[in-house]
Amino acid sequence: MTTTYEQLDAWIDQHFDEQVRFLQELVRVPTDTPPGNNAPHAERTAELIRAFGFEAEKHPVPDAEVKAYGMQSITNLIVRRPYGKGGLTLALNAHGDVVPPGEGWQHAPTAPRSRAASSTAGPPR
Repeated sequence: MTTTYEQLDAWIDQHFDEQVRFLQELVRVPTDTPPGNNAPHAERTAELIRAFGFEAEKHPVPDAEVKAYGMQSITNLIVRRPYGKGGLTLALNAHGDVVPPGEGWQHAPTAPRSRAASSTAGPPR
């Protein structure tokens, strides 16, 4: 009999390529702060999550508050996954904005590429 962890490991292995594609799609939408225009990333994330059968509640932060932090837009997402009748609900919390990528990239940071893992491989720059 397999353990829950073994089942989870097997599921992750079976869906690895799908997970990579999902993350690549998230990275394609820039979230550099500054300027801090993060609403487009939240919209794309909600679309991608919908493809998995989940609905994301969208909660735009009021413009005055966003501007007070020196940003252009922020939309918070809440995704709920209830388990069983009267059971627990799982909530997902994530952080979407990043510092600007800086110089020295061989490929655009918002154009993710896959490469084989290597013990001598450095950061994907």
